Amino acid sequence: MQIILTITYAVIFLFFIRKFSFFKVEGISPKAPSAIFLIKIAAGICLGLIYTYYYTDIKTTDTFKFFNDSKILYGSLKNSPWDFFRMISGYHADDADLRHYYLQMDSWLNNNMFVNDNRTIIRLNAFFCLFTIGHYYPNVVFLNFLSFSGLFCLYKVFISVLPERKKALLIFTFLFPSVLFWGSGLLKDGLLLFGLGLFLYQFHKLLTDKIDKSRIFFLLIGIAVLFLTKVYVIALLVPALFAWYLSNKLESIKPIYIFLASYLIYFVVAFNVYHIFPEYHLAAILYWKQWNFYGYALLMHSNSLIQIPLLDFNAITVIKYSPNAFANTLLRPSLLDISGNPLQLLAIAENTLILLLLSLPIFFYRKQNKASQNSLFLTACFLTITLFILIGLITPVLGAIVRYKIPGLPFLGFVLLYLTDILKLKKRIPILDKYL
Repeated sequence: MQIILTITYAVIFLFFIRKFSFFKVEGISPKAPSAIFLIKIAAGICLGLIYTYYYTDIKTTDTFKFFNDSKILYGSLKNSPWDFFRMISGYHADDADLRHYYLQMDSWLNNNMFVNDNRTIIRLNAFFCLFTIGHYYPNVVFLNFLSFSGLFCLYKVFISVLPERKKALLIFTFLFPSVLFWGSGLLKDGLLLFGLGLFLYQFHKLLTDKIDKSRIFFLLIGIAVLFLTKVYVIALLVPALFAWYLSNKLESIKPIYIFLASYLIYFVVAFNVYHIFPEYHLAAILYWKQWNFYGYALLMHSNSLIQIPLLDFNAITVIKYSPNAFANTLLRPSLLDISGNPLQLLAIAENTLILLLLSLPIFFYRKQNKASQNSLFLTACFLTITLFILIGLITPVLGAIVRYKIPGLPFLGFVLLYLTDILKLKKRIPILDKYL
């Protein structure tokens, strides 16, 4: 039954992708989006198989922890639909009579100062189970359609600035190995990509097209998904979106100045707001996040634990250690971190590729572009930099770094393509003409 459902839903979503005009791009084969969607499904299935037959400890495997928790929620539907409704909707979900369900789960009752994002993916899985009868791999197909749609939204935003690089952007948006692997699994990462892509696509459209209710509606859905998955992504986007908006309004001022001022003011306020609201001491929050990561990694006997500079309760250490944090996120694990872990070897190969890609603008720089005057380019730069710094500051586990930086990789790819003269590159390496 699981195989039949997996194939059936894959075919249904493929039909949507082939028929909806949104997934059609002039100059790109109509088969390409469908092929990428199938590749993502295959990657998601591979992730499930790896964590079934190679890493077999279900209690420490996110994809199965969330899925098994969702089956407990889904199972309540048969005997108590009212309990199911409360848990999946959040309406009176904290009532004491529901606690016996949560005590059976591994991931529902964790503590988070903002929002418990585990509950989001558990609820989503339980919703999928209404259609998949509680089977894992059909759920993978459902989540991949969301992930694929979010990445396609990002792709369409990117090609609005680089329409001549549609083929290359297709590769750089969808096919970074970690984006493909982790972003296709039954994990929070795919949902995050959906929310991020949907939100930025609608924001971009609101800036360039007329405002209408449907765009605002989907924009709010994107914000809600981001808030319920990784709220820090919204926090990092705020100054970029504000600067992007102002750059469209204040055409006499170079966007780079607006972006620098926006981020400077934003972070000065963010690190000092505790004087008014003591519970929002940003430096202390980062300190405790790092400390909790270390504690959890030691408790779980993580094999990819690394030493990173220890933060303190002030912004000075954050500024001081930011370059090291950015470098760790961008390039680790590296060849020096080889441990024999197959998934780590995949990440090392990807980071080696990234290192090579970083050299492209150096040798094939696109001189005619005015990067400092493009708001999307600057948004991609600042989001990637701040995201990578944040991850590197608080995450001492290489495996977690690889997953957490996934949202930044499509933006990094866009930045590299923006700065690279593809024509010069093709002349030097003619075989690339077929793919780029």
